[in-house]
Amino acid sequence: MRSRVASALLLLVAAVAGPVTAAAPARSLLLGAWQVDVSRLPVPEPPKSVTIAWSEAPGNRIRMTVDIVARDGARSHAESEFLTDGTPARAEGSLDVDIVSMRMPNRRTLVMGAGMAGKPSNTRVFTLADDDRHLLEVITTHDANWTPVTRVNTWTRVDGRGP
Repeated sequence: MRSRVASALLLLVAAVAGPVTAAAPARSLLLGAWQVDVSRLPVPEPPKSVTIAWSEAPGNRIRMTVDIVARDGARSHAESEFLTDGTPARAEGSLDVDIVSMRMPNRRTLVMGAGMAGKPSNTRVFTLADDDRHLLEVITTHDANWTPVTRVNTWTRVDGRGP
């Protein structure tokens, strides 16, 4: 009798646990389009605009695009599709990133490790602010002496999502 109850309980647990572990990852709250506050970029001649967008892609991937309009009107476009489990993925069109590894520890945060030409490039942490309309990007790079240098960019949602 005990073995039947134990077997039935085991089957019930397996039936419930199976779909839970096979489910798609939680939908990121970062999905949508964002523009950086170029007036606060720490560069001598900031671009006219920088827009980043995240959208769902096939296979539980996320597609990331970055569009930059320079002061002279020249445009650049970079993109990548990645899993949020840290699996390396190719990036195309960027001047400083050709491979990324992304992790999404929660629906409000995305951590990106980046490389270029076989060397580390930077680490970025994107975190959704409490107002759901602003995004903070913390970027860590290294100077010529390998001293870590960190800056923060502020992004504003431009796609009408959020509150």
